[in-house]
Amino acid sequence: MTAGGGDLGNSVPKRDLVAHADCESIVHVDRTCSIAIDGRRAARVVAEWAKRFELTEAEFQLLWRLQSAPNDGFDQTALAMALAFSPAQISASVERLRARGHICPNGSAVDRRRHPWQLSATGRELLDQMLVAAAVLRSQSGSESPFGFKGNRGREAAA
Repeated sequence: MTAGGGDLGNSVPKRDLVAHADCESIVHVDRTCSIAIDGRRAARVVAEWAKRFELTEAEFQLLWRLQSAPNDGFDQTALAMALAFSPAQISASVERLRARGHICPNGSAVDRRRHPWQLSATGRELLDQMLVAAAVLRSQSGSESPFGFKGNRGREAAA
């Protein structure tokens, strides 16, 4: 089965398919692989940064997303989709952040099965502290990145 859905089966040898691949497809696959690699690197840097504030990457991403939430907040399903984390991972993160007082449910939920979440004052203070620390780190390192890594593919260090 090909990516386009056609079944080439045994009729066309792989080497012939590769020989006929156009340059644009090769460049597209190469760029997509590079983006995936850069994404994993960035996720590790964000996770290391969040650890300084006793947060997991998912918890930090959730807090960061909630700072731009509409007045009624985001429910867990919307958060999981927006952040590309599993619903189970978001559920666990929501529970930990709620227990620490960083987020709170919006009491005006129309659907009792869905609870929209918002940043609490404590959550906003934590993000403010993180931004100040990032600004200090950025000014000390001379890096464009608040996490201290230089360049697109350089060694990242959140320290």
